[in-house]
Amino acid sequence: MVDGFQGYDKLKNVKRCACYAHIRRYFLDAVTQGGEKELSNPAVQGVAYCDKLFRYERRYKEQGHPYEQRQKRRLKEEKPVVGPFIKYILEQRPIYKTSDGEIEKIAPWSDNVQKTCR
Repeated sequence: MVDGFQGYDKLKNVKRCACYAHIRRYFLDAVTQGGEKELSNPAVQGVAYCDKLFRYERRYKEQGHPYEQRQKRRLKEEKPVVGPFIKYILEQRPIYKTSDGEIEKIAPWSDNVQKTCR
């Protein structure tokens, strides 16, 4: 498994994955100062999805779960969040491509969201 660098597409037997920390940063950069709680803002909603996934990971780490147990819990607890998150990004994609400002950085990533986030 590798990160989202597109150059890896040329390699065989490599699975690319998206980094939620990078995705969250793009969303966070698009939130205007003072607008952190404006839930109608697509960027704020994107940050909220990422934060929910991070809370799960933090809890697994704090509870000292070994890798195998974390993997099982990810499938059980996080996968139901990832599916709607991907759907949300795909639904919002036209907004990202036409908005002014930082949110446009998400658009190229959203083109590969289904391949890199599952």
